[in-house]
Amino acid sequence: MVLRKVFDNDYHFFYRETMRKRCEVSLCFLLVLLTSIAASFQIPIVASFQVIIVNPGESIQSAINVASENATIIIKPGKYVERLQVIKSLTLTGEVGKSNSTIIQNSAGGTTLEILRGINSVKVANLFINGSKTYLSTGIYVKSQFNLIQNVTVANHYYGIHVYDSSYNVMRNNCILNNTLDLRVFGLYLPHFLHDIDDSNLVSGRKVYYWINQSDKKFPTDAGYIAAVNCANVTVENVEISNQFAGVTFAYTNNSNVINITSALNEYGVYLLCSKGNTVSNSTLTQNFWDGILLITSTDSQLESNIVKFNDRGICFSYTPLIPAWSDNNVIRKNILANNREGVYLENSSRNQIVENTIANSTIGIDLVDQTQNCTVFHNNFLNNAENVGFFPAPPPLSAHSFDNGYPSGGNFWSNYVGQDIFKGKHQNETGIDGIGDTEHNVTTGIFDHYPLMHPYGSIRNLNTSLIYLTLQAAIAAPETLEKHIIFVKSGTYREPIVIQKPLIVCGENKDSTVIITGPSSHAVTVLASNVTLKGFTISNEGGLAYSYGLWLVGASYNILQNNIVTGKYVGIMLENRSSNNIIQNNQIIGNNQYGIFVKRYCDRNIIFNNSILANDWNGIELAYSEENIIEANMIANNGGYGFEIPIYGLASNNVIFHNNFVNNSWNNPSGRQAADFWTNRWNSDGEGNYWCDYSGADTDRDGIGNTPYFINGELDGELETLHIDQFPLMGKYSVFMFYGEQISVISNAEHIEPKYTVESHEGNLTLNVTAEVPVEGFLRIRVSRKLINTPYKILLDGQEISEPQARELPCSDEVFLCLYVSTSSGEHFVDVNGYSVIPEPLNQTILMFLFLSAAICLLVKALYRNKNCKLENLNTAGHRASDTKGLSDSFSKSCLERRSTNVLL
Repeated sequence: MVLRKVFDNDYHFFYRETMRKRCEVSLCFLLVLLTSIAASFQIPIVASFQVIIVNPGESIQSAINVASENATIIIKPGKYVERLQVIKSLTLTGEVGKSNSTIIQNSAGGTTLEILRGINSVKVANLFINGSKTYLSTGIYVKSQFNLIQNVTVANHYYGIHVYDSSYNVMRNNCILNNTLDLRVFGLYLPHFLHDIDDSNLVSGRKVYYWINQSDKKFPTDAGYIAAVNCANVTVENVEISNQFAGVTFAYTNNSNVINITSALNEYGVYLLCSKGNTVSNSTLTQNFWDGILLITSTDSQLESNIVKFNDRGICFSYTPLIPAWSDNNVIRKNILANNREGVYLENSSRNQIVENTIANSTIGIDLVDQTQNCTVFHNNFLNNAENVGFFPAPPPLSAHSFDNGYPSGGNFWSNYVGQDIFKGKHQNETGIDGIGDTEHNVTTGIFDHYPLMHPYGSIRNLNTSLIYLTLQAAIAAPETLEKHIIFVKSGTYREPIVIQKPLIVCGENKDSTVIITGPSSHAVTVLASNVTLKGFTISNEGGLAYSYGLWLVGASYNILQNNIVTGKYVGIMLENRSSNNIIQNNQIIGNNQYGIFVKRYCDRNIIFNNSILANDWNGIELAYSEENIIEANMIANNGGYGFEIPIYGLASNNVIFHNNFVNNSWNNPSGRQAADFWTNRWNSDGEGNYWCDYSGADTDRDGIGNTPYFINGELDGELETLHIDQFPLMGKYSVFMFYGEQISVISNAEHIEPKYTVESHEGNLTLNVTAEVPVEGFLRIRVSRKLINTPYKILLDGQEISEPQARELPCSDEVFLCLYVSTSSGEHFVDVNGYSVIPEPLNQTILMFLFLSAAICLLVKALYRNKNCKLENLNTAGHRASDTKGLSDSFSKSCLERRSTNVLL
């Protein structure tokens, strides 16, 4: 209240003085008029005010030097190349209506027009003040009081108009543009900010909002400059400001908010001076010349959830002895402070909290200067800083700062911490991990983080509750983690086995960089519940030859394991003890000590789809005592035993294996065969089987399917095995792609296929970049949904339309899918299929992904819940039939096989 009373008195005085000066201006122009009239009538009068006319070629500064106090200098249109210092109270004006024609040009740098300190009541009007953008040059520099700047354009300086440590100036209808910083109003005390600057002024074409003594208001979003002086409860939201003194200035302003602004290329992103209880949140403050956020003698502020990058200092608490108060009791929380010279700079401040921030790639992460004391610093992530914490001139006593929040909350993550997490407990002497390092981190001499974190804080989060955990198992087992909750895990290395005993979705940020590593005797992920989704992880081993599993499902059904990398374990993925109706898809199962995937003990109706099962020491897939599983579209290559085995002891029948690629398996198996099947299973579906690298048959009818069967078990006792055959072996490798939720499959002998689908105005275009590196004729058998490509259509090879016999539609086409066969020569080619599409236009990617995932999950759930006792379809297809199929169970019908059509790539 005292401050507001002082302000009211100052402002009333300011108003009276302004009106008085306006009257003086009016009287000045009236006397000029009367002088002209008197001269024309030769009436002798005594002038009270001097009027000087300056013409092009004459010096304005010379006129200022000889002018008397309160003179009027009228500058005629033209260009005046000079720098001006106003050394007395006067009026300096171009002709009314011709302001852009009266140009003050400064090409030498420095200040173009300076009103010196103590020279008050100057009027500058109707001028174009132009510079050459020299560093630190200034268009108009004001250091005094009661001045008027009106109808002036200021361009091409470093500072356009700089009002410094002065009061009660008026600005009207000015245009400030194309300066490095258009407008700078700066000072320390309240009167230094008491100016009459209304929204008739423009900076870079946008309005200046300079509010004084306002409350309970929100700044307009068209602002180009924002300042709140002696205000309360005002809000700045959803604005973008650049090239000003500050994106937002709060001077002597309390309990106000800055929300979701973008402030870039200003001197300061946000500037708080002698203000209290303000919030700066969810804003992006980047590439400002000094500080992203500057507080001078400001208290009780919340600086939260901002992105502060590429400034000199990210967040700065500064101090001036001219105002004997500190910036205390502020909270810096959940900000990203990256690539600043100093992340956080605290000078002469106390009792501030720095919590849950990421401070990265700085010369100094946090700099605690002079008498700064009693800071609380925890749950921050210090990443790749040259120096994480600096003290100047020297570290304070031990009790001055706290760098952890006790146990089990923990301290900070330090990217240079080299400790291990083998023990847990307050004294880190109990067996078990807790996400906290077993040894202290030395912040500086005598100052420690007693509970340094093993992972960046926030790496493991329950997205439903927003709670953060220090270990994966803690997040999964927490009582507040309920069924169907999503546990999100950021990229990093997590050395802990986990057990999932409730229906959850556990997602890694990136399968290549979100790594779960366990020792050779520890199963990495054990799933004991149904309806679990696990995706986006690398599962790995360390410490010697593994005798454990990467992903182990025990009595667990209706789970989804997708988009993972599993390597280095004894078995990559193990299903046992009635783990049924699971989906295993889009995983890379590579380099495990024995099996890639092992399905045993009554694990039925699982779908193993589109996985890469490579270089495992024995079998790629082994299946035993399990039925009605579908194994489709997998790349099974370079495994030491069989690519796929259903062993003689296995008692596994009624499984369907098709569209898989068997390439160079059995390097450690004397039989040399790609697969083995000693029971009654089906190795094709709908007239298409698998690709076998050792198949030697021909394709005389040129449809991509071999004319003769492939014998799974090869030659036994000198006779061909006639029961276990692939009746329709593929002549090329099988690939499957998804566009707009629709499946495209390609069979080709090309080494590389890169698909692309585009749609314009109901015209769909599928482009296949095909590289055939073998000196043989290439081919593609393309199966595409008619939703993507429908009649009429045309086929182009390297931009030229082709037809029979080089390209043709196959008889297997129907109302749902279009099937095409295209021949090419060896080398690289582009095959385009262009036709009518029911997809009208490309959808927003976020919406598309949501719809796609929703549809896919619905289809998968529907398929998995179909009647478990479905009947097996009649195997008469295209005149090909195995000589003996009597052992095939009638309990496995076509509707089960049709589940493969729902195996979309999630």
